[in-house]
Amino acid sequence: MKLKPGEYAFKCIDCDGAESVQMVDVEGELTWEACPDCHGAGEVLVDEDEAVEYIENGHSPLRTP
Repeated sequence: MKLKPGEYAFKCIDCDGAESVQMVDVEGELTWEACPDCHGAGEVLVDEDEAVEYIENGHSPLRTP
């Protein structure tokens, strides 16, 4: 996927790029579901302002504009 100007791709922090997270279903059982932050993509797209925050917190972009 080509990035639009000003978009940066980072590995999803919530699922650590694994694309899914463990959730508790209605019966109280643990299940694996698509990560709600990255929607199962394993990465998130952010603008340059958010990218600065990611980089300041030690994350390296996977792709840049």
